[in-house]
Amino acid sequence: MSERKHELILAALAFALLGVMIICAAFDVPDLFAASKQQTEEETFSFSNERALAVEEESTTPANGENGGKVNLNTAAFEELTGLNEIGEERAKAIIEYRETYGRFLTAEEITNVYGIGESIYESIADRITAE
Repeated sequence: MSERKHELILAALAFALLGVMIICAAFDVPDLFAASKQQTEEETFSFSNERALAVEEESTTPANGENGGKVNLNTAAFEELTGLNEIGEERAKAIIEYRETYGRFLTAEEITNVYGIGESIYESIADRITAE
């Protein structure tokens, strides 16, 4: 091969390598989003902790006379929840998990959003629960 062909091949390889480097650099942008992703995770963790603390602070239940003897879904302890008809240990855990994840129940009927509690269970306990 002539010297001219070698130079052309080397120049072509150099341009090809340069193109590959530019393309790789263009797609190597995870570092730009890493900071925002980390911030979002920290905000979520912080929000979860704030909600958990709020639930803990509200965990004192009022005397039976104050809410007509109903179990307050927002403040009830595990034992109070398991005292309800058809609410065993697993459903009580699910109610507390839901409360810690999503915050306060706005209405008693919102308990149907908890896994394992449907309309029929809600109807059987509706007169014994409240969301204050």
